[in-house]
Amino acid sequence: MIDIAKVNLALNYYQMMGYSRIEVPWMVPTEIAELTSSVGFDIVEDYSTEVMRLVGSGEQGFLHIYDTLEANKAYCTLTPCFRKEIDYSGWNLREFV
Repeated sequence: MIDIAKVNLALNYYQMMGYSRIEVPWMVPTEIAELTSSVGFDIVEDYSTEVMRLVGSGEQGFLHIYDTLEANKAYCTLTPCFRKEIDYSGWNLREFV
């Protein structure tokens, strides 16, 4: 279960520290998604296409819009995780969330 109050506290903390909260895309080109994907942490394919994938984390959205961001500025974001995470026993943990 996600504790939204703690998530909001974290976002507020980063904003107080000077980070700008921005929204990033939840779908990115496949080549960007693959930059930060690891073995065993595959992107869920249900809504993905050959050219676009749902994000596994915020950095994939940041990478997609990197050229549009202001240099030397700190950013934070909140995104869902669409990864299919496999634990050591081989269970797909996403099925239990």
